[in-house]
Amino acid sequence: MKTSNQLLLGFMGLLVIGMLFSAIILKAGYNKGITNNPGYDKQQKPDPDYTKASLPPFKALVLTSSIDGDGKEQHPDITINTSADYSLESYKNITSHRIGDTLFIDIRKARGITLNCQQLSYIRNTSRCNVFLNGLVTDQLDMYAGSHVRSYFGDVNIKRLRYTGDTVNILEVSDVAKLDSVKISMHKNGSLYFYPGYRYGDIQVDSLAELVLSPQAVNSLKKIN
Repeated sequence: MKTSNQLLLGFMGLLVIGMLFSAIILKAGYNKGITNNPGYDKQQKPDPDYTKASLPPFKALVLTSSIDGDGKEQHPDITINTSADYSLESYKNITSHRIGDTLFIDIRKARGITLNCQQLSYIRNTSRCNVFLNGLVTDQLDMYAGSHVRSYFGDVNIKRLRYTGDTVNILEVSDVAKLDSVKISMHKNGSLYFYPGYRYGDIQVDSLAELVLSPQAVNSLKKIN
């Protein structure tokens, strides 16, 4: 073998060995940097301020708030999911108690809340918190939303929906929602975004800030005042 070829092969061999050696050093330094980080834990510890508690069954929900302010501050989202069990997930920002078949929740700090339940037929929300309903299947749901409240209905199946909104409230019903009859009443400066069709309906509004109806909703429209 020519000397030039031997030199070339030797150089390539040294280059490969050097690359492998560099990769090993980099990996070792990376691992050392992570494991020596005081904030790193291979098994991350649960947040002691976050809790999930089982609840006895309930049919009605009342939401209030003791958050100080003028109503313009940010308020948390409350996600209500249909589940086989009844449970409440939140940080230590709420107090709750149950009277009869009604669950009362008072929000003290603006942090998200998740509520899981099988059935729900009544919601009263004066907490200024936004409510998102997912997967709810029920014959009837009555809902009262206070001012500066957003109510969102996702993939729900409700035969009779009756919604009353105070001033500056937002109601949004997605196109995957299934509704048989609706009765909606909204006070001044509310916003209505309604996308699904329905069989029977009565919509009463007062000086809406915004109105969006899908073609399917318009075709279902029977009465609007």
